[in-house]
Amino acid sequence: MRGASPLAAPAREYQWLRLSPDGLRVAASIRGAATSDVWVYELARSTLARLTFDFDNGYPAWTPDGRRVSYRATRAEKSALFWAPADGSGAAEQLTDLKTSSGTVSWAPDSRTVVFSDGMGRRADVWALSLDQGRKPQPLLQSRFGETNAQLSADGRWLAYVSDESERGEVYVRPFPPVEGGGKWQVSTDGGVQPRWARSGRELFYRNGDRMMAVAISTRPAFHAGTPQVLFQEQRFMGSDYDVAPDGGRFLMMIRAGSQAPTGQFHVVVNWFEELKRRVPPP
Repeated sequence: MRGASPLAAPAREYQWLRLSPDGLRVAASIRGAATSDVWVYELARSTLARLTFDFDNGYPAWTPDGRRVSYRATRAEKSALFWAPADGSGAAEQLTDLKTSSGTVSWAPDSRTVVFSDGMGRRADVWALSLDQGRKPQPLLQSRFGETNAQLSADGRWLAYVSDESERGEVYVRPFPPVEGGGKWQVSTDGGVQPRWARSGRELFYRNGDRMMAVAISTRPAFHAGTPQVLFQEQRFMGSDYDVAPDGGRFLMMIRAGSQAPTGQFHVVVNWFEELKRRVPPP
């Protein structure tokens, strides 16, 4: 893979990597002997600090102010959304109960509203929870199809998600908060999962098998998505998760150490691509 370099993080079973808003730390779930916990890795000092200590925890997500990390926790066969100070200085706090222990989480710019997918298969829906309005989840997308992978743009105005309404997963975008008659746009054209916004809002990335895709986005005077472009293809990509650096030109992901490496032995790598701006020019 062009421009790939491994991080100095110790060899562990990493899952669900998420970069902090300043790009200096990584929140990741690390699989232990029986359960997973959330850890924070500091890139500059190569330090790994544990954030959770009990039960099974995964799917970390940073609040946009970088002060907290939210995560999904399973305790006594019940699932819930928690958050905790990213520096480990305080106790974790439960935000809401959940139906399942799996699913991505994304925060609005004010760090006070969170959107998340909950449910399995065609019973998966997208919800929003405001910390300032009683902390009662409100449905955003509910249908007879499965809606997952919900991700807010950096300005909080657009919601990308995956729906199986066309008999396979495709990436769509809607306005946020929902607007009556606000529109819905299919961004992927040949299947897609795990959408991630560039910080600029001018690109939307997603995965299609072992291919990383990028789509140029413009929102003024109206929303418009360009033709999806293949940025790179990597057969060793471990599909648990990936993230995009604040500069939009580097990617944090996991690949197998080698073609013969057993599943579960991961390398965390940062990838950057000089041709990104050439292939996906700003609108």
